[in-house]
Amino acid sequence: MKLIERAHSQTKLIKAGVPSVFFKLLDNIEDFPEVDIKKPDGAYLHIPTMQQYEIFEDFSVAPLCDIGDGDSFLVYLFNNDIQKFAYCAIEADELYEDYGMNVQAMLANLLIDTYDFLSEELFEEGVEDEEITDTLSYIAEIGERLGLNKTISTNITQRLYKADTEDEDRFEGEDDWIKTNIHSLL
Repeated sequence: MKLIERAHSQTKLIKAGVPSVFFKLLDNIEDFPEVDIKKPDGAYLHIPTMQQYEIFEDFSVAPLCDIGDGDSFLVYLFNNDIQKFAYCAIEADELYEDYGMNVQAMLANLLIDTYDFLSEELFEEGVEDEEITDTLSYIAEIGERLGLNKTISTNITQRLYKADTEDEDRFEGEDDWIKTNIHSLL
């Protein structure tokens, strides 16, 4: 495993397809506390201790961001034959999610996490339609800041809200629900 130095990581990630606006969001993430990502400090701290993990074997690793408390992260893994984005954590030698080169799917999953965090207030008693519209617009804006285009971000946000208001059980079999309902929007 070769860990790409911080100084070269962003350039490598942009060349691999990560929108540059994503890094602007990371630089200002304190303005968006509902987005559960941070600069990849945890990744740079923990990945060197994970060199024995098979998931990193024969790969160069460019950390994209930390998720949560910095013990899980999104990374770009690449060698001469394979390139992929993945979600992994220090607790296990496995990729929790392998996005391949589908950056949009990875960003959509971050948007879904943000929606799930913010959507609880949408269903509280007495919430006005205008508040719902404002919150959904804000979530869609976050999607744009992640790097999704406006139409995709808005469509994903609306589809999630529709599922929640129609009592679809999107959490049971969530991976299949996302593939069927969200990835088709990308």
